Amino acid sequence: MRTCCLALLVLSAFFNLAATAPSVSADTSTKKSTNFTKGQSQLAGGNGEFGVVYSMKDGWNEEILSAQYVLDAFVGSSDIFPASDQKVFLLSVALKNATPKPQWFNNSGRYTVCDQTGKQFTSFAEGLASAGHGTFQPTLNPGQGLGQPSLNDPVRIAFLVDGKSRITKLLINEPRLGRNEQLVRYFLKGATAAEDGGDGDPKNVVAPLPPSAQDTSDPTGAIALAVGNGGKPGAGTTCATRFFEFTVDSFGDAPAGTTVGGSQPDANMKFVQAFVTVHNFTADSQEPYWLQFAGTHELTDSDGDTYKLDKCLKVSSDSETGNEIQPAGFLKWRYVFEVPVNAKLQTLKIGSYQARLWNFDISGG
Repeated sequence: MRTCCLALLVLSAFFNLAATAPSVSADTSTKKSTNFTKGQSQLAGGNGEFGVVYSMKDGWNEEILSAQYVLDAFVGSSDIFPASDQKVFLLSVALKNATPKPQWFNNSGRYTVCDQTGKQFTSFAEGLASAGHGTFQPTLNPGQGLGQPSLNDPVRIAFLVDGKSRITKLLINEPRLGRNEQLVRYFLKGATAAEDGGDGDPKNVVAPLPPSAQDTSDPTGAIALAVGNGGKPGAGTTCATRFFEFTVDSFGDAPAGTTVGGSQPDANMKFVQAFVTVHNFTADSQEPYWLQFAGTHELTDSDGDTYKLDKCLKVSSDSETGNEIQPAGFLKWRYVFEVPVNAKLQTLKIGSYQARLWNFDISGG
């Protein structure tokens, strides 16, 4: 009796599943939507390409212009400040109101991206490239557009994703006009059918992270190093961390007579210092303490010993920097460390508190 009941339950579940399964698009001009990903059937949908305008069922003409990975903060309707293990996936989009009446563009839930593990991320913020910080809730008149290539001012859609994510698929969760589908699916270049149920389209290119942040084990340049590579001080490498970008302009021994808090180094010790230029690229004033937290910055020598930051001082005086960094403003200061006189220093690691850190090669100095 127990075996019979179990068989009936299995059959009932099978027929219920068949009755509720999504219909498959009859559009034979695109890849079939009957594939499977991570054990779950995909919704019926057509396949999209970057640079092609599609008329959507909700009245928008929509074009995905490009996509890229960035480590910088995103400033828009909501600000995004990636943590040490995160990055931003950024879309550039063009829109036009194709209806006969004014229409408001609602980004909420419209876009989803998936990485190589099947993890999904929804769009987090949006804004015009030129608008900076502020609300983005445009109502466009009939025929009015935003973000077209000729305007050089795209609508930007931002996703906060994992540093180790390689985005393989983008979904617009809206069907195209006149199509038997539930969404538009963009298979990104490099994605495999095993990962996402469809091979990546070579036209759907995602621009990689800057070389200084790329994990070289990933040939696509999508996966971020745990700690970025800033190169040699003075090389001009621009490093993003929380609200800021910075460069390490020089590193070396502090001049004789240098004091920190009025004191000279202890016996058999010396001061070394890194001169840094910091840029606040947000729309708000920022406190410098994010980049002055003593426990974040350290030196490492050839024996593997580490030395924490002693003080962050003004460029030309034994005084701590206390000024706010104005929006789009720059500030220079120096990090001072106390180390053994004979230490063979190898690496300087600096960055914002709880945000991305960067290693600089100070060997041979």
